[in-house]
Amino acid sequence: MNRWNGISVSFALLTVGLAQSSVFATPEIRKPIGANSKKKTAPKAKNDARRKRDSQDWSNVGNDKGGMRFSPLTQINRKNVKNLKPAWTYHGSGEIASGSTIECTPIVIEGVMYLTTHDLKVVALDAATGTEIWKFASKAGGVNRGVAYWSDEKNGGKRRILVSFTDGYLYSLDALTGKLDPEFSKKGVLNLREGIERDLSRFAYGSSSAPMIFENKVMLGMISSEGGPGAPGDVRAFDVSTGAEVWRFHTV
Repeated sequence: MNRWNGISVSFALLTVGLAQSSVFATPEIRKPIGANSKKKTAPKAKNDARRKRDSQDWSNVGNDKGGMRFSPLTQINRKNVKNLKPAWTYHGSGEIASGSTIECTPIVIEGVMYLTTHDLKVVALDAATGTEIWKFASKAGGVNRGVAYWSDEKNGGKRRILVSFTDGYLYSLDALTGKLDPEFSKKGVLNLREGIERDLSRFAYGSSSAPMIFENKVMLGMISSEGGPGAPGDVRAFDVSTGAEVWRFHTV
């Protein structure tokens, strides 16, 4: 097994735990994300269903907003983890350059896995089978450590995947199709250099970490120089629907 295949299989093993599609039990079949139902559900039933869904999702890079990386699932434990076998393998496309890595922690929402590949394409996969649902090709370089998910919590409402790269742009994608959201900034792409008072033409500027979502805001921490003059590392928050900057925290 070469290094790249080893990275690919790691996604398959992760899927076993998050999507519950392992050799130990038959996976629960759920409707695709955004699917509607005409049957009305009582509030208590809705809350119970949401708690069950949240317990099986991996909604953030660190699972919860505190980054605890804890899951209450018990299907895989210390006794049977040694028996795990790959459920599926997904191979990213494109040339694999020397030193290429996948540093992204996938997220799983209602049976769909979202991640970035070694060449910084954003992909959505069926978490149970590894089948590719859609792919978004960015022109960025460097590394990426994850994406963020936002929903307006309405039946048939908006579902977005937000991702930022070290090229200085924040992208908002439709979680169902992978297409850019035309209502977000300029046709789905926000230029993070705009609005910065300083001239950043000589500096790298952007973010390699997954954005943080809170209510209707998407927040980013920016990369900054580790040795000499560089771009400001201000923490910034934007409206998740429009891309308008809401606030900025100036770091020292």
